[in-house]
Amino acid sequence: MMVLILMLYPALLGALLVVREKEAGTIFNFYASPVYRWEILLGKALPYIVVAFLDYLMIFAMSIWLFNVRFIGDFWVVSSAALLYSICTIGIGLLISVLTRTQLAAMLITFLTTMTPAFNYSGFVTPVSSMDATGQFIAHLIPATYFMDIVRGTYLKGLSFDFFWPDLLALGIYTIVL
Repeated sequence: MMVLILMLYPALLGALLVVREKEAGTIFNFYASPVYRWEILLGKALPYIVVAFLDYLMIFAMSIWLFNVRFIGDFWVVSSAALLYSICTIGIGLLISVLTRTQLAAMLITFLTTMTPAFNYSGFVTPVSSMDATGQFIAHLIPATYFMDIVRGTYLKGLSFDFFWPDLLALGIYTIVL
């Protein structure tokens, strides 16, 4: 569930960042300002990255202490993956926010492009290895697949960084591309 929660809410918040400015008409203030576009996007995304990571920490703590889920893995591996994953999901939301004109459209597109693929193709319901070739291809295009592998491996198997470096690398590349 951590994977799905961290896929929807940060992406949804990111999807409303720029489109809210467009609807209010305050986007023109940014156009006239002397700052670069990447500085505006970073300034808008950074607080939400912090909030998403704090959400992860609360979900992690609740899973251990409230629900008594056994965690035998490396906390730093899953936390670094959660940070990269949060940046990815907020980046997806920002991309949708830049491409849409209304908040309603941004929310709908965000839900359809994040939750549906994450639920169906990340390995949440069906293992990726048992999907057909098309399903496996789609699964490797979404960051939830890589984070799902890391969460499962750290919680259930106690696997270390040596096992997860390809998944962390994929999340890092996804982050850079977005």
